[in-house]
Amino acid sequence: MLTSRVLGLKGGALIDKVHSFTAHGDPYIRTFAHKLLTQITRPWYEMLGNWISQGHLLDPFQEFFVREVVREGGPRKPRSAGGPSWEGRYMVVQELVPGFIGEGVAKKVFLIGKSLNFIREDCGEEGYVNDHAKKADIKGKTNSVSPMIPV
Repeated sequence: MLTSRVLGLKGGALIDKVHSFTAHGDPYIRTFAHKLLTQITRPWYEMLGNWISQGHLLDPFQEFFVREVVREGGPRKPRSAGGPSWEGRYMVVQELVPGFIGEGVAKKVFLIGKSLNFIREDCGEEGYVNDHAKKADIKGKTNSVSPMIPV
């Protein structure tokens, strides 16, 4: 039942679909969905933490809702504030935004990571970003699914 409903889904779409089963009438399915949700959200929250604390996009399977736009022609060229590279380097993939985040928060998450990436890479201030990420101590704050997901 669950597997046929999530076939082909990834990222936020998968999280949303599995989350919908946490309200199922069958207690076995409900419990299974809770356990599964805890497991499948861990990598997603790790990606979120890396993005909003360091501006690093570590998403080898393209499951996070922020995606780097790959341009043909080889290595990245230096970017400048407000230029085409700043505007076009990253994008939000709407179908991967989990419902519990919503469009407004997704936009803020996007801009936070994009700004940190710009400060780190374009301004040459990697130390500044790393120092503030350590002070914020983002990693390790989520023991379970997340307080953001209503369970």
